[in-house]
Amino acid sequence: MTEKRKIDHFVYCVPDLAKAVAEFAQKTGVKPTYGGRHLRQGTHNALLKIGDKMYLEFLAIDPENQDVPPPRWMGIDLLTTPKITRWALHSDDIERDKKILPADLAVTHAAQRQTAAGDLLHWQMTLPLPNPEVELLPFFINWKAVHPTDNLMQEMQLEKVEFGYPKPAEFQQFELQVEQETFHAKESRIRVHFAGEKGEIIL
Repeated sequence: MTEKRKIDHFVYCVPDLAKAVAEFAQKTGVKPTYGGRHLRQGTHNALLKIGDKMYLEFLAIDPENQDVPPPRWMGIDLLTTPKITRWALHSDDIERDKKILPADLAVTHAAQRQTAAGDLLHWQMTLPLPNPEVELLPFFINWKAVHPTDNLMQEMQLEKVEFGYPKPAEFQQFELQVEQETFHAKESRIRVHFAGEKGEIIL
């Protein structure tokens, strides 16, 4: 039996990080925690724990970083409305897992950043591209020691992920540890269901 893969996180791209965090907190009663800045990518983020070593990442262009011109990663410069544009699977072996991906998505990247709490995160990943706006193939990530959710309280739970595609029968599925479905859509879409104190939230 094929081992089911563990989702590490979803990337929810937004035009303005502070505004998106405030609106989400007002709607759900749960406020994502500011994460930090990606200095080489021109973005910054906030995180919400949604399971064991699993999170929802709010990602926006960092207005204080003018050193990274567009196009930036994760489809952030193609964004027309807040949406999930990427998703990551946990990997214990990036060199093995990247062979699953097309060559342009199999470039490896190592980075680090300091969290707001002062922890230093180190990770290796396959590098997402600036386009398309929504990429249905995952990227892989390996956290070397500290996971970004280690010091976060879990206030929401991932329930289900859905992938929209013009030809659902041709969509490359991964066996996941969470319920998943594919549906017909004119354009690629990633739709995620969460359970929280105020009921179901769908992004």
